[in-house]
Amino acid sequence: MKHKLKLTNAKTIYFEKIIYQLKDGTKKGYERVINLFYDYLNSKKVKTLDDVDSDLVVSFLSELSIKTSKEYANKAYSILKSYYQKLSDFNFYNGSIPFKPYMLFKLEKKVKYYLQDNEIQRIINLYNRNIERSKDPFPYLRNKVIFLILLTSGLRCNECLNLKMNDIDLKNKTILIRNTKTYKERLVPINQNILQELKKYIEMRSLNNKWNTDNLFFSDKNKIYKYDSFRRSLYRIAIKLKINKNHKLFPHNLRHKFASDWIKYNSNMFKLKVILGHSSIKTTEIYVNISDADICEENKIGKIKNVSKYKYF
Repeated sequence: MKHKLKLTNAKTIYFEKIIYQLKDGTKKGYERVINLFYDYLNSKKVKTLDDVDSDLVVSFLSELSIKTSKEYANKAYSILKSYYQKLSDFNFYNGSIPFKPYMLFKLEKKVKYYLQDNEIQRIINLYNRNIERSKDPFPYLRNKVIFLILLTSGLRCNECLNLKMNDIDLKNKTILIRNTKTYKERLVPINQNILQELKKYIEMRSLNNKWNTDNLFFSDKNKIYKYDSFRRSLYRIAIKLKINKNHKLFPHNLRHKFASDWIKYNSNMFKLKVILGHSSIKTTEIYVNISDADICEENKIGKIKNVSKYKYF
């Protein structure tokens, strides 16, 4: 007789033996979805994972889409499918996986906002003006350097804000990322064009380091400069410079900009995957934004080379 995996046991195994290495924030997001699913299953008197069929899943996702949104229901689908799959891959569950592609909701394609080159330049110019005119230029230089690192290295914002002084190697022009989403260290290059600003910041940082902290970035009130503080500073910049009618300028926009620029000028998706710290090339593809106009322009100026062996004339 096949052993059925109880819901409570499955959840304990999943969080304590399978995804224990993931960041707390990521695990909380997963747990929120799993708890919603379990609440629904409990209301239907379901006790084991094996007793969940496709009809139950469709019914749950339908209710969830009404209470939240179709986008969140699709996110829940992905998390729960992975939940079953991981338990199966690690041989804790040997039943069927009742999640099928047809269960996903079709969503309207929304136009994503991508920072334009002229907007990037206007932001940098604003930082420069503030640095020149302020009696206390340190916070403006700090924010400018964070902005430039995110823009030219593709770091996640929290990866950048958690950097220590000894993670920066100016001689070899590298940044060691320790505090990653999946706890896997990686080395990324420092863009040659921002070296001077980074050196200037490190010099000014030594004069402002009241707590003798080894954090690369810090604030006057907190020893660690928080994500929300930097995000709010970008929001104020977006309003002041009238960037994007909804003022939706987030730190992650800079990671997207880095990725799209990398593909546009380097055309190597696999190197980009390593720099961004992705475990799958499919995740990297999401970050890339190349328009047909970009391709036609590259062809026009002769940047796209013919790689075939044939002679046309």
